[in-house]
Amino acid sequence: MSQELSKDATIQEILDAKDDIIQQIRRPPIWALIAEQPPIQKGDYVLATKWHDGDPCDHFYVGFYKESYNYGRRHLIVDENDNLVRGNGFRRVEAITAEEGEAIIALFPKIGDKPGRSIWWHLDCIRGAPNPYDPCDHGDEIDND
Repeated sequence: MSQELSKDATIQEILDAKDDIIQQIRRPPIWALIAEQPPIQKGDYVLATKWHDGDPCDHFYVGFYKESYNYGRRHLIVDENDNLVRGNGFRRVEAITAEEGEAIIALFPKIGDKPGRSIWWHLDCIRGAPNPYDPCDHGDEIDND
């Protein structure tokens, strides 16, 4: 629980409060989040990113899961005609619903190939589960209901 600081707080009280806040916002490492995902099956509708961090300036795609290779570290994604999207595969994939896919696709003009928040952050916002310390700013562009 965060401590409330008075304007006369001591340095130790400020340091204690800082440590408390850091503990509240600390997120598990990316590999732990990926390990929690259910296994993806061939044909699943997925969001895929070139790298684990989901940088919108890197290649990302909403499509269908085909298979993994390189001991499961790379994943091949195809379009609706079974055409391979990126020959070298993607590092991170996650199954999504059709509604989530439509919402991500609708955001492409706003977020695609532009510096900004992670594609995975946008997916969290679409799902209505953003980080409370980094709230969503999509406004009316996303309907979480």
